[in-house]
Amino acid sequence: MIFDKRGFLKTMEVFIAITIVLVFALYVNNNNIVKANEIAVGALDVLARDSEFRSLVFDISNVCYDKGAGTLLVDKIDEIFPEYLDYKVCIFEDVNFKINDLPDVRVYVESYYFSAKYFEYSPRVVKIFYWS
Repeated sequence: MIFDKRGFLKTMEVFIAITIVLVFALYVNNNNIVKANEIAVGALDVLARDSEFRSLVFDISNVCYDKGAGTLLVDKIDEIFPEYLDYKVCIFEDVNFKINDLPDVRVYVESYYFSAKYFEYSPRVVKIFYWS
């Protein structure tokens, strides 16, 4: 079988170009995902150990706050979260609450279940939805 060398080389050139573009696109996309996710993961664990934050969680329920809301709770979160991440924090008594007004981008969520304040059982679920 006889191959046309120029046609074969052009085909190989196209495959190599597509491979390089795909590798670059995947590399750039994965770096952004890891960057946003690595920084925020565990932020709620740090906050859960803070007694002032826990007290604020039990004082309110069934509410959501956006970044920059000006409440003590949001100020505590602002201390840990980087400025380039936007977020929404929600505190509910029901584990299955739904949020409808999130942006149309890749949104990460971290949740924490607080069961009681001292000896008073009043469970709260805190979820932080964040995106870059």
